[in-house]
Amino acid sequence: MLNPQLLEMLSCANCKGPLEVVATEPERNDGKLLCRRCGLAYIVTDGLPNMLPEQAEKIETPEDQSGDA
Repeated sequence: MLNPQLLEMLSCANCKGPLEVVATEPERNDGKLLCRRCGLAYIVTDGLPNMLPEQAEKIETPEDQSGDA
């Protein structure tokens, strides 16, 4: 999906945390880059990540789940 060298250089634009790749449509190079630290998912379209925090999707983090108990 993404060039491994590019992925090594990328970090979350919001909190500078590490990113995890999730391929949603590998044949089209589409997917998401997840930051589990702050709970953002950056959209990847045709192999190009959109790293704008205001356009990222919010995901549930472990901290979000602990508040349910």
